[in-house]
Amino acid sequence: MSDLIFGGVEGGGTHSKVILVDGTGKVLCKDEYGFSTSHYLVGMDTCQSRLYEMVQKAKAKCGLLPDVPLTGLGLSLSGCEQVETNEEIKKGLKEKYPDLSDCCEVVSDTVGSIVTVNPSGGIVLISGTGSNSLLLNPDGSTNRCGGWGWVLGDEGSAYWLAHKAVKRILEDEDNFCERTHDTTILKDIILNHFQIKDRFGILDHAYTKFDKAFFADVARKIAEGASLQNDPLCKELFCHTGFQLGRHLLALSKSIHPDLLNQDGGLHVVCVGQMWKSWELLKKGFIEGLKTKDGDLCVPEFTLLCLKTSLALGAAYLGAKVAGHVLPMDTGANAITF
Repeated sequence: MSDLIFGGVEGGGTHSKVILVDGTGKVLCKDEYGFSTSHYLVGMDTCQSRLYEMVQKAKAKCGLLPDVPLTGLGLSLSGCEQVETNEEIKKGLKEKYPDLSDCCEVVSDTVGSIVTVNPSGGIVLISGTGSNSLLLNPDGSTNRCGGWGWVLGDEGSAYWLAHKAVKRILEDEDNFCERTHDTTILKDIILNHFQIKDRFGILDHAYTKFDKAFFADVARKIAEGASLQNDPLCKELFCHTGFQLGRHLLALSKSIHPDLLNQDGGLHVVCVGQMWKSWELLKKGFIEGLKTKDGDLCVPEFTLLCLKTSLALGAAYLGAKVAGHVLPMDTGANAITF
């Protein structure tokens, strides 16, 4: 099986990773690039050319002939939520770069995250700058909640928390709502992060100079206000954020296959994104968000997991699967429980 070579790509909005493995699951090489392979951000042609470039360089690094296709290739890419788009990527790669791979599978980055931990399925819950969630069942069926971006959604994300925090300060100073906690610490955090003198300075950052990543990054400093300064308002904001993440899981719970609930540790939830580093601050709200109208948890047991390796490995598994090969994978070594 060592003559079988499979590839996997993790394609994100700011970086991309590639991995090559043989038929025994042994990693031959892996590499990372500081560019996007999201077709929404760079266009379809650039997306495809960058994917080809990554795999060809990986082949060369492993001493493989550039004109000999991989046995199978899995692409787990940001923005690949629709079947039509995925088929367009596969077709374009086959027509333009026939020496790339004998066969190819294209899925979203959310699917790749789940498969890396458990090929049978599970849930991925993303809470980074934005938020998203996806359920993958053992029969291949999927369901999603969220992923609508900062204008229409992103509940439970760093941006969502940052927006709520800024709004809380504006509403307090406008006397728009009744104060529940002292706002001194939160206000200082926001003024210092945005380097502004007063509330009016936030207008540039919210409109003319808006940078979503920078705006969202204030959440990291609010986490410090909650954990290091024990500020009640900062802690409350994280509790509300955790609640929103729990509601994602509640929304997907009715579609979960029983086999996923009956495995060791119950439902496996892969947690992706920097907000999970503040789990202790999110935990209380998260548990509340899991409760149904009757007050029961929507899932009787669950295990939260954090990836230790690139989801490109899960993509390689899918590349092998489409080629008719089951790739051996020690999934237990790919994630840690928290």
